Amino acid sequence: MNWSLMDYITMGGMLGGAGLPLAIAMARAPNLAYRAAVVLAVGACFLMTWISLAVGIIGEPNNVGNLMFAAVLTIALGGALIVRFRSRGMAQAMFVAAGALVVIPIVALILRLGVGSEHWPLDVIVLSGFFAALFAGSASLFQLSARALTPAR
Repeated sequence: MNWSLMDYITMGGMLGGAGLPLAIAMARAPNLAYRAAVVLAVGACFLMTWISLAVGIIGEPNNVGNLMFAAVLTIALGGALIVRFRSRGMAQAMFVAAGALVVIPIVALILRLGVGSEHWPLDVIVLSGFFAALFAGSASLFQLSARALTPAR
């Protein structure tokens, strides 16, 4: 493994990009379910980015199909910003991100984006499913957090 300066800068940015929301969530989250949801979502984003950049999920790292995983990150972060990090809205945003991950292997299969890679198409299907499960788990925890914050009638 021979890292360039840009590799170190990228990893530093990724660690900072993951560490900051985790630190804020641990300090300001309304309950344990919210904290756990943030850990799952941030962990999924970090791992998905790392794998995409390092070895590629769809074929090689420079395969244009890997940009679909960047779109999932945009959906998750954009959704979080739109709902202003509120539990109920965060659940919806994470479910949408999970849904997008379910669509990725379908698109990759139809467009034959990873044909020729060693484990095609199993790698795309398994990893997309794994990350979709992490986002769905995060969404479920955000729902639990929202229920805990809703006053009983």
